Amino acid sequence: MNTGGCATHASRTVCAEDLGGEEIGRSEVPSQMLTVDMVTEAPRKMSTQDRINEVLDNCPMSNPMPCLAEVQRLNEQLMSEILARHKED
Repeated sequence: MNTGGCATHASRTVCAEDLGGEEIGRSEVPSQMLTVDMVTEAPRKMSTQDRINEVLDNCPMSNPMPCLAEVQRLNEQLMSEILARHKED
């Protein structure tokens, strides 16, 4: 389940579509109530492409081989996902 632009606040999930494009500053809730620890981002499964980018971003140039091996493994997984999606169509 992809929850994209959603946030959970006081056990109520609010998505960007629900806001209807209104400015959040116009909310009836006093601003002092909206603290960072009260609003938690809904969990989202990281895509294989996101994980590849994260590995590359955090790869130390002094020792890139473990990163390259992980990227190769993730690329193979990504290709499998694409082929599986193609077969479903």
